Amino acid sequence: EKSEGFLMHCILYLNINGELYKEEKQKIIYVLSYMNKENVLIWKEDFLCLTQDLHNKDSVGNIIGYRKWADFFTDFKKSFTPLDVSGTLLAKL
Repeated sequence: EKSEGFLMHCILYLNINGELYKEEKQKIIYVLSYMNKENVLIWKEDFLCLTQDLHNKDSVGNIIGYRKWADFFTDFKKSFTPLDVSGTLLAKL
């Protein structure tokens, strides 16, 4: 779907420009900077609110902030991938 293509495009860009985007936070911010339409904008705003929440801490008490790239990638896919991939593909036929 569109979300999968968007994320793959971002990953390609980040890989090509690895010297510019060395930190996980930089990668996340790059992807977020293009999330400006409809439901992805809402998801982005929720995510940013959580990164700024001083009460949002991990089990050790550290502020979570932007977290790890792998966690961001997983959350993005969970939020924008259809729950029933097979059913979605069948419906398109």
